[in-house]
Amino acid sequence: MPVDFMSDKIYNVDYMAWKEELLQMKVFNSQDIQKIYLDKWMEKLKSLDDSVCRDYYNPKIKMLMLKEKTEAPENFQIPIEYKSNSMFIHFRVSRLIQSIEQSNISSDSAIDVRIEEFTNVNRRISWTATADKVKIKTQPIIIVPLTVGEFYQWLVVDGNHRITYAIENKKKSVKAFLLDSNALVEANMFNSGFDKFLYIFQNEMIALASYIHRDGYSDEEAFKLGFLCSGKVQ
Repeated sequence: MPVDFMSDKIYNVDYMAWKEELLQMKVFNSQDIQKIYLDKWMEKLKSLDDSVCRDYYNPKIKMLMLKEKTEAPENFQIPIEYKSNSMFIHFRVSRLIQSIEQSNISSDSAIDVRIEEFTNVNRRISWTATADKVKIKTQPIIIVPLTVGEFYQWLVVDGNHRITYAIENKKKSVKAFLLDSNALVEANMFNSGFDKFLYIFQNEMIALASYIHRDGYSDEEAFKLGFLCSGKVQ
């Protein structure tokens, strides 16, 4: 059972129902290869699920979690919805911001993202409009690659207030740091191992399906590109 770090509660994942649902998706041409692929991922996620649950009940680990929450309080949660399950990925936003600052990356290196990318009906960036009033930061927003639902390919993990402010004040664009998914994983910018591997898996299924059905890769070639074989996020 993984942890919902925002409510500080554990929740259940029905792996059997999830696997059956995923088997209906057209990722690989071979149903046998898709089953092997999903079996490996379900085994990996279940082991991390068990680990997170053990840590949750370990007083020493719980103290370290509380210390981390004090030192780096800002986190971002995105729900991952399936018909069979609702899960969460948590990003360590405070640590992301610290990492960017410590890398001496200038705001000048941020890209301009047109406001239309946040307002168009067919936008590819997932973000959440805000209603509460806060002091608007001047730093670039942070966007990470993440397949969310059927349409979104990117996720705003820091900067929803800045986007809302920019739209309300008719700005033409906002500055953004677009983070590489491999760098995100290597720096371990997630609240738990389950969150990290769910992030990898969520991105990977759509990527492998594109390699096979759009780019003409064989099932075997695509399988080898998966994280559990290659160690690289697709």
